[in-house]
Amino acid sequence: MRTVFIIRSGTLLVFAEEGTPNFDSSVQINIYGSRAVLHTVNGKAFYEMLSTDAWAPFKKLGLDTLYASVTNAHLRLMKRSLKGVINVIEHGKNRIGDLVLNWVEITEAVPG
Repeated sequence: MRTVFIIRSGTLLVFAEEGTPNFDSSVQINIYGSRAVLHTVNGKAFYEMLSTDAWAPFKKLGLDTLYASVTNAHLRLMKRSLKGVINVIEHGKNRIGDLVLNWVEITEAVPG
C-alpha cells in the first residue's frame, strides 16, 4: 500500500475596505488539481465578493470547480443571490451527526 500526503489547503481572505488590515470574510479551501472543496465560510463579504469579482480569485489558483456541503438555507441563498454568477448543481445529501447537508458542485456561470 502506498500513501501520499499533499498539502494544498489555503484560506481566501476578503477585505471589504482597501488598505485595512482587518478582513471581513474568509473561506477555507482544499485544492485537488483544478477542483477544490470549500469549508468554513465566515462572513457575508464572501458572497458580496462572489457577486462582483465572481470567479477571479479561484481562476488565479487554476480552479474550475468547487464542491461544498451546505444547509438548505445556504443552498437557497446561493441559488437566489448568485443566480447568473455561479451554477450550483446538487449531487445528493450527506449527514454530519443529526445535520443533513446538500453536497453541491459550484462552477462559474458562462454569460449568454
